[in-house]
Order: sequence, then structure tokens, then C-alpha cells
Amino acid sequence: MIKIRMVDSACFNNWHLHFNSQLIEMLSNIAEVVEYRGVQHIGENRQNIKRKKLFVVTSSGRWGIILRFLFTLLNDMWQLVVVPHDEIIVYSFDSTVSVRPLNLLNKVLRKRIIMFRHGCMEMLQINPLGKGIFYRFENKLTRQFFLNNKLIISERMHFFVLGDVILKNLSVLLSKDKMKHFHSIDHPYDFDRNALTVKRENGSKLCIGTVGVFNEYKGGGDILQLAQILKEKEIDSLNISVTGKIEFDISLLQEAGIDLPSNKGKSMVSVEELNDRVDRLDFILYFYPSDTYKLTASGAIFDAINRKRPIIALRNDYFEYIFSQFGSIGYLVDSVDEMADIIYRISISTEKTVDYDFERIQNLLSTDNITKIFAAKLRKVGFIA
Repeated sequence: MIKIRMVDSACFNNWHLHFNSQLIEMLSNIAEVVEYRGVQHIGENRQNIKRKKLFVVTSSGRWGIILRFLFTLLNDMWQLVVVPHDEIIVYSFDSTVSVRPLNLLNKVLRKRIIMFRHGCMEMLQINPLGKGIFYRFENKLTRQFFLNNKLIISERMHFFVLGDVILKNLSVLLSKDKMKHFHSIDHPYDFDRNALTVKRENGSKLCIGTVGVFNEYKGGGDILQLAQILKEKEIDSLNISVTGKIEFDISLLQEAGIDLPSNKGKSMVSVEELNDRVDRLDFILYFYPSDTYKLTASGAIFDAINRKRPIIALRNDYFEYIFSQFGSIGYLVDSVDEMADIIYRISISTEKTVDYDFERIQNLLSTDNITKIFAAKLRKVGFIA
């Protein structure tokens, strides 16, 4: 009998909720018995999932973060101590404060550990100078563990990242011995199969925009530059929008004529309004810097695949991987100027209309398909028969 314990001592509310909900579904399809230790409401419709709450610190501020680090470490260590040897323990979140102590402890306990690595792996290529104290702390811990060639990883401890391209990029940074403990699956997603693909008719208004939390990093300056270029091109019928929580100067967006959600982005947009605004878009825009998403997956692109909306995005490793591995879902460009040129050509209908095979991509990235791949990887490392 396969038994798995999923531990998440850090996430609460909607933090990593979609990934965690799909992960526990995968685990429940692989194992006869799954125990979930965390605070999120996931896996509640599965008969083979048992739930026990952990104490997870949800307060913010300096002391809240310090306490969260402390209790994450204590919870992760204690769960490893008490988990029976016949259970696989899966840490769904990359607990940077825990990874080294867990590795040391497991050299004695020799239990089967899976740890998923997410955004913290980006710290291996980011200079922490000028960042906050807690970021510098996590950056240092991440580097000291993964980039220390003298440090030996416990034989039965394995890490999973979300995409082969991440595995490839890590191989440049990590030693061969450490890479033996790294594996990849693609990000599982519960797609809305009822989302409609609506083609824009010639002469109708072209609707483009960003989706999700919007800030300087995610295109604050770029969308203003794009709006100005397109204004100079005198496109007659164009709507540029931002849908999501806005952490940027709203007055600058309003001055540029950018369409905002009903709450002006002061908080998260309701699911109903989000889906309605996304379904009106002809293309979703992404402005992530080209040197990002080398060592972590982007959940944002799955919003486009889920609602069957093509994208126009600045090129990065992860987006190129999705296009090459699963098929094109739009345009990847090298600059805002190139993005503007493509939008202009689409607006005057000189760009050929493309039918994107979203059904195929959704099938390949579905939770059911990724479960089969994950199970095969667990067999390969000898964790299941």
C-alpha cells in the first residue's frame, strides 16, 4: 500500500493554492492513503485524504515573518521525525529555512522525501544586494545549500521543479552529484474545459491587456511605453486593459487611457469579473524581463491557456519552453517595439489569423496526464513499485 504525507507549513489563504490543490489530487491518485498537514481547504472531496491542521503563521510584518520562518522549520522537522518509514513525505513548498536541517536529519532517519522547488530557485542567479533583509537571508540559505559542492544531499531526498527547461538551466549551476537528486514534471492545472475561443472579426475593436497582479516588475513602465507607441500609430479601435490587483501608480495608467477593473485594482478582482474581462481579450500581454523564469515556472501563462486566450509576450526561457514543448499560443517578442508592431499588424488585419490548439495543450498539461508522469518519476527513484 502506498502512503503519502503532504506537508505545507508555509502557505495559507490563496498562496500557491492552485498548485497545492492539483498536487494533492495527483497524490491521491497515486496513493491509497494521503495525509495532508496544512491549513488550506484542498482535497476535501477525496475519500482517501485525511487532514490534520498545522499551526501556520499568517501575520505579516517583521515579527510575523520571523515567526513564520521559525514555525515552518519546526513543523517541517517534526513531521519528518514522526512520519512512519512506510510513508513518503512530500513538502509542497520550497521551505528554504528547512532544506538544510531536513537534509542533515534525513542522513540519520533515511526516510523518503520529495520537496517541490518554486520561486526560491531564482535566487541562485539573483544578486541580493539592495534587497530586503529577509530576501537576503533566504538568498544566502539557498546559495549555501545548492551551490556548495562539498555538501552532500541525503540519498533519499529528491527535489522536483516544474519544467524540463528549469532542470536544464539548473544543470549549468549545480554539480552533477546534486543534479542526480533533481527531477521535473510540468505544472499541473485544472483547466476550464468550457471556456470559449472567440475569434475577433475584421474591423472590430482589438482588446489586449495584462491579467494578474500588476506592478513595475510585471510591466508598469512597459505598458505605458506600449500605449504611447500604439497611440502614435493611430490605431482606430483598440482597448488596452489591466485586470488584477494594481501595485503601480494608477493615475499614470488612467492618463494613458488604460481600462481598469471596477475596483481600480485596489484589491484582488472577483473571479466573475476576472473571467469576464479575460474572455473579452483577444490577446493577453506579458512583460516579464527576459532574464526571469529561468529557474521557476510561471503560473501566469496558465491563465491564458485556461481561458484559451493567445498571448503576446516578451521572450523568456519558460515561455519559449511552453511554445516548443506544447505548441505556439501566440507571439514571443524581444522588445516592446516589436510587440507594438505585431499589435498594429493584427489591428489592420495584415497578420494572418492563427487557430491555436488549446485543447491539445490542456490535455498535455492536465492533472491526469501529469499524474502519470509524476508516478513514473517516483518509480524511477524507487519510491513506489
